[in-house]
Amino acid sequence: MQSLEYLDLSAISFEHADAEVPFLFNAENLRTLKLRKCLGSLNLLELASSSGKWTELKYFELVLTNSGPTTTTKIICNFIHSAPKLETLCLMLREPINRETLISTIRRCSSLKRLVMHSLADERNPVLGGEGMPWPSGLEHLLQDKQLACFGTSTPPRELVNQLQGLQARPSCKLLHIRATGPAMVNMYRSNICDPLYHPLDIYEFAEWAFSAEGLPDLTVLAWGEFSHEGHFSEHNSLFCRSKTGYRRLNASEISLWDLINDNMDMLAACPYTDTNVLSRTDFL
Repeated sequence: MQSLEYLDLSAISFEHADAEVPFLFNAENLRTLKLRKCLGSLNLLELASSSGKWTELKYFELVLTNSGPTTTTKIICNFIHSAPKLETLCLMLREPINRETLISTIRRCSSLKRLVMHSLADERNPVLGGEGMPWPSGLEHLLQDKQLACFGTSTPPRELVNQLQGLQARPSCKLLHIRATGPAMVNMYRSNICDPLYHPLDIYEFAEWAFSAEGLPDLTVLAWGEFSHEGHFSEHNSLFCRSKTGYRRLNASEISLWDLINDNMDMLAACPYTDTNVLSRTDFL
C-alpha cells in the first residue's frame, strides 16, 4: 500500500475501524479519497483527521446517508482542515447538518478550485430524494471569495438564479453543474409524478440569464442533469455554452469545450444519487 494514491470505496463498513486504518491507506501519499455510502465513514474520518497525515490529499468525495447536526459537521470539518492541499471537494450529505459551519470551514481551504454540494433528503423517494438543496447561509460569500473554477449544486435553477442575482460580485466559475437526479430527469415530463421544484423550462430560463451580460461573465459551460454511472442518463442531460445571441447547446465539434467537460467529468459524476445495482432499462422509458 506504500504507493497508493487513489482510493475509491463504496458501500463497505468502517464501523469497527481502529486507529491503524488511515495508515493502511497510506495517508501520507494519498491524493484522492472517495467514500460513497460507506457505513461508519464518520468513524474513519475521525480517525483520519486525528492522524494529521493527509498532507497530499487533493480530491475528497463523501456521500453520507446518515448524519447528526453536531457530530457529523464537526468530524467532516476537522477532516477538511487536516487536508491543506485540497483542490476538489464533493459532498452529498443527509440532513440535518450544519451547513453554515461546513461552509465556514470550506472558505478557509486556500487551495480549493472545485466544489460540489449536493443534498440527500430521502433516498427512499425515487423522485424527490437528493433534490432541492436549500441555499445555505454563507454560500454566496464562499462563491465570491474562493473564485472557484467549477461548482456543482442540487439547488433548483429557479432558486439558484435568485441567489446568484443578489451577489455583488459574480462567481468566476467556468463550469457550472446543476444536478437533477436521473429519476427526476426521467420523470420531468410526466405531470403526475414530476418534481415541482424542477419545471422543464427552468433550466432554459437560467441559461438565458447565466450567459447574459447580467449573468456569469466567466461561465463557459452549463451542465444540467446527472452525469454519473458512465452516461447512464446521458440522453436526459443537457450542455449549454455561450453564443453571440446568448446561449446554445454544445456542438460535438467544439473540442476545447469538450476538453473542459472531460477534464472535469470526475466532478460532474461525483456523489451519484442512484446506486449502480438499481439502475435498469426502465429508467429510459
